[in-house]
Amino acid sequence: MSQRLNEAYTWVRQNLFPEWDRDGAWKIKEGYGPVYHTQPSWELYEGECDLDNQRIYIAPKCLQKKSTNEIYNTITHEIAHAKSSGSHLEEGGWPQETEEAASRSRDLGLIELAVLIEQDKEDIAKLEEE
Repeated sequence: MSQRLNEAYTWVRQNLFPEWDRDGAWKIKEGYGPVYHTQPSWELYEGECDLDNQRIYIAPKCLQKKSTNEIYNTITHEIAHAKSSGSHLEEGGWPQETEEAASRSRDLGLIELAVLIEQDKEDIAKLEEE
């Protein structure tokens, strides 16, 4: 794993999800997870939460092309899936986890990150409506 990914994952866990995965069962990997290897849209892939194996995958291109806040946002998106064990639409699940992460970001004075997290949530809601 790249140092950049390791540092970003550690930061997001400590600052946005401090109560999650205290035993360190979840791992993050640079690469492509099992679901997106089979999808035709893998070129759009930035991350994946593999609930069965407790792994979060972040695409190498995401790490190469994204700002630190954008990487934090991608990791936040995937941890919210891991924490909620659910879909984007599940009431009180993923949407609630992202709202809480955005709120914590604002509390830390990281407005740009909060806006990215909120925008991601809105974009997913629009996609799910289609």
